[in-house]
Amino acid sequence: MVQIGRHSVFPSPLGVSVVPRASVPKYSFLSCLLRAPAVFRVSVVMSYVLYLGSLLAGLALPAFPSAQERPAPQHRPQITPLYAVYRHIDTGLFKEPMGVFFDRRTEEILVADTRNNVIAIFTGEGEPTFSFDGVEEPRKVMVDKKGRIYVIDNEMAMGVKLFSYRGEFLGFFTFPGFEGAEKVIPVSMTVDREGNLYFLDQGNLRVLVYDKAGNFKVSFGKGGRGRGEFSVLADVAVDARGNIYVTDQRGVAVQAFGPSGSFLMGWGRHTFERHQFSLPNGIAIDPKGRILVADTLRQDIKLFDQTGGFLGRFGGLGVAPGDVAYPIELEVDDRGRIYLVEKVGGRLQVFQEVDRKPMERR
Repeated sequence: MVQIGRHSVFPSPLGVSVVPRASVPKYSFLSCLLRAPAVFRVSVVMSYVLYLGSLLAGLALPAFPSAQERPAPQHRPQITPLYAVYRHIDTGLFKEPMGVFFDRRTEEILVADTRNNVIAIFTGEGEPTFSFDGVEEPRKVMVDKKGRIYVIDNEMAMGVKLFSYRGEFLGFFTFPGFEGAEKVIPVSMTVDREGNLYFLDQGNLRVLVYDKAGNFKVSFGKGGRGRGEFSVLADVAVDARGNIYVTDQRGVAVQAFGPSGSFLMGWGRHTFERHQFSLPNGIAIDPKGRILVADTLRQDIKLFDQTGGFLGRFGGLGVAPGDVAYPIELEVDDRGRIYLVEKVGGRLQVFQEVDRKPMERR
């Protein structure tokens, strides 16, 4: 492990399949657990309780068209941890960070540091540059095409908080067209390359889409566990074609919709198979169009192709480089770097896919 600036760089690779990590001290799971803080140990026990509960809930799901696990690809993706960030410029160490966003305009990383009540900003290489408060347990953060920062926090019933790039409070985004009885309870959000804004509304179990000027475009979804229906909304992502992907923690794990909200496909149940889910959370699309989903209770990140075919997974509960401890949300930049926040791990970990080249013979 090499210390550079305020973060640590981990040179040893961790692939979707098992890859040796000779430069990392080897600890058993039990020894890692005993070394961990008390909150971590309690969380591990609770995770197994919730895991069993999620499996039982998944068995109650109705039949649903779902992509099956496919034979392992000839060239399984290989993911290596690049560096991890544990602190920022203001209050020090992260405390249960739950949100991350990569701003393509500035190539900066924004982290919602939930228990510190702070939005922290870093360069693309993980160096802290700025942070601001004025938020109450922030869960999600994003930046629009004008550079305004959106934050979902404990005051979500009032709308999404808006800040300038300097952290100055500008007011609330209050979802024009849905005032009054249709009160919106936002739980996640994203922005596409054209500047369109996407919000998940847990209060009414739907997706709301606005253009870059904040004008309403379309909404879709309703409560339930069938096609185009939602139960507990988790996260949203948009691919290069404008297709919208939504994760659900109790219903169908991943559903895809066209730009106008038409249902395209869905997959993922709460069952034991490795390509299925326990608690799907953050979702992101990489430059190759593959879908990455963080499964918080299974302590892994799953990769799927554009048809929902399972490609592999990486992570595993722990504190070593490449391990994860309750992954919540992730982002992918144009280089394919994966930015992942871990709630219990208390860090931002950055990964990169590496090419598998044949060994040269000499």
